[in-house]
Amino acid sequence: MIELIICDYDGVLYLGTDFCLQRIINNANVAGVKPPTKKFLKANWGPSILELTNRISQKYHWDKLGTNLFKYYEKTDKTCAPAIPGLNEMLKKLKENKIKLAIISNRRRHTLEETSKKITLNLKLFDGIYALMPNGTGGQKPNPEVFDTLINQIWPPINVNKKQIVFIGDTLEHDLAFARAVGINFIAITSKINPRKNWLSAGVPRELIVNSILKLPQALKHLNGYQKTAII
Repeated sequence: MIELIICDYDGVLYLGTDFCLQRIINNANVAGVKPPTKKFLKANWGPSILELTNRISQKYHWDKLGTNLFKYYEKTDKTCAPAIPGLNEMLKKLKENKIKLAIISNRRRHTLEETSKKITLNLKLFDGIYALMPNGTGGQKPNPEVFDTLINQIWPPINVNKKQIVFIGDTLEHDLAFARAVGINFIAITSKINPRKNWLSAGVPRELIVNSILKLPQALKHLNGYQKTAII
């Protein structure tokens, strides 16, 4: 049985990808540089804002702006996507069933907390949270060392059974790669960036692909059947 559910933040607990993509384009306009296309942003979505900025800088020759995009990011519109209706209630039911919850995100901790307040996501429901430092530094998915850092907040390392842990994510490059590097189960969330066909092509069983975290309980029932055979 699953004892720990680890969630990515953006695209899983907070459906703000489209908002974030537009904010990055707005940032470029504020900074007076050529904005990246949405096609490029979608193809490179998932890392921290600093790493993403490096990729944009190389592609669009942002020599003067460099890795300071995140400063403009703070100045632009901070409108949030709507909260996911019923999310807190679903998470509470999982907790009532003795399942621990955690978050691993490539965003900075203070922005995660600020956004959660705006969408009324109850972070007290989570037993552990891993996010980047205020300056954007720190280990990132898919680096498996991030897993060890998080687990130390929840359990003594000797108590970890990876077959009883599942990661919920929406990107192949960072989330699926992270789960495979660590050796834990994985459930995929579909999006405009990664629709169902992308996950199927990557080898994720169709029963473990959902279009919302609210479908997580159903996917967990299917996952129990796979645990006896292999880690995804």
